[in-house]
Amino acid sequence: MDHDEWQEAISAEADGELDPSESARLDEHLAGCAACRRQLAELVAARRRLRFHSSPTAQHLVPAIVEERGRQHARELESAAHARATLLRRCTAAAVATAAVVAGLVAITSGGTTAPRPLTPSQGADALIAARDRTFDRADIEVPTGTTVEWRNAGTHVHHLVRELGGVTIGEDLPPGRTESATFDRAGTFSYYCTIHPEMQGTVTVDA
Repeated sequence: MDHDEWQEAISAEADGELDPSESARLDEHLAGCAACRRQLAELVAARRRLRFHSSPTAQHLVPAIVEERGRQHARELESAAHARATLLRRCTAAAVATAAVVAGLVAITSGGTTAPRPLTPSQGADALIAARDRTFDRADIEVPTGTTVEWRNAGTHVHHLVRELGGVTIGEDLPPGRTESATFDRAGTFSYYCTIHPEMQGTVTVDA
């Protein structure tokens, strides 16, 4: 095999493409051929120079890549800031709504804007004592002789109303919405109470 016939093998060796057996054959030839050794060395050097000179081109891309990465990071920060602002607005709206609900509940529990309407006696009664849950709204009243007093359950609890009327004890269930009445024809102080809720008690004082 003359020098020309070794050109392809030398080029492949410079590119690192020869298999081990072909590379061994080439080494045998190169051991006795200075021209081919020189040609291989020149090709290897040329390949090295080519790689060396191509790297600055790649280096020129670094600033552009860094700049693009910076722009992307700025967009991410802007998007995150927008998301935080949106979340803040929603949280503020939710807080306002919650405050309104709480204020409404406070008003209800404190008897503010939703205070119960004053009740009026039913037809035929002169005075009204309303049971609201576990209290009588007018526990102790004073009325003239001949007054008809009405007891009305204006709450949600069931009561058992007991009244002392002139030496007679009368006990009656008083479910929500139910009314009982009594006319006081003589002076004195008459007591009444709920046996279910002992804290509910009062008196009717009848003037002569």
